[in-house]
Amino acid sequence: MRERVSTTPVLVILSFSFLLGGIVGCLTEGNAPADEVIESFLREATTAIERPALWREIWCLGRWPFLVLLFNKLPWVGLTIPALFFLRGLIISYGITAFVSGNGLAGWFGAVALLGTVCMLSVPVFFLMGTECLLRKVDGERSSPLLRLMAYCTVSLALCGLLDRLVTPCLLPTFLRAIATG
Repeated sequence: MRERVSTTPVLVILSFSFLLGGIVGCLTEGNAPADEVIESFLREATTAIERPALWREIWCLGRWPFLVLLFNKLPWVGLTIPALFFLRGLIISYGITAFVSGNGLAGWFGAVALLGTVCMLSVPVFFLMGTECLLRKVDGERSSPLLRLMAYCTVSLALCGLLDRLVTPCLLPTFLRAIATG
């Protein structure tokens, strides 16, 4: 039986891509503030605070792991999956930076309320899927614990969705009060 390639280089590549995307997201938001986007979001949030629709929740949580699986089937996986991690880091950091730069300390609460419950489990699942897919390509393996990993990831994403449906609607009014008083 062949020895498996170490996960360390793969994790370094994916982490670097994610971090680089995060830095670019912070710099991009600093150059082009998203005040209008946040304002419209807050306007909508104050009129109706409700739980997200189930299909929207499934899409928001499952799209990134699904894209990793899809990109795993494309040529040049060594470039496409790190590019996907770069994009994910950029989007997350742009949102966090937009809230923090526009609202100070209350912006941190807003970022946690809106992105924290989703990112808490979905980003580690994203990293697990990306690492496993890249390792499978490097090893040239056809059979691997990918199905078992997908089952674990599905359970984690379901828990993440449950947290998002139960916790986020409770945190959002607190954030809106902090914005209104701050």
